[in-house]
Amino acid sequence: MLPVIVKPFAEADLKDSIQWYDDQIQGLGLRFLQSVQLTFESMQKNPKKFQVRHRKIIRAAPTKSFPFLVYYTIEEDRIVVLAVFHMKRNPSVWKSRLHK
Repeated sequence: MLPVIVKPFAEADLKDSIQWYDDQIQGLGLRFLQSVQLTFESMQKNPKKFQVRHRKIIRAAPTKSFPFLVYYTIEEDRIVVLAVFHMKRNPSVWKSRLHK
């Protein structure tokens, strides 16, 4: 299985979302994190399972029970997570990160 590498912007997305969910209901942030981790595991088991969404190389994997997509690319020796993004947010935000 390929290792999953989470880019700093995606790590910030994840931390912000965990905090937001915990602010709503204590413990919900942990449930969100577990959902994202299950998505990572699914990506590892079958990296090409999820649909290509951008630039013919960036895929999007949905999380269970939460309206988020994990945007990632498959490299030769790893899976790189570019964003953990709420489906209602403007996708131009994570796309702008590709140039940084």
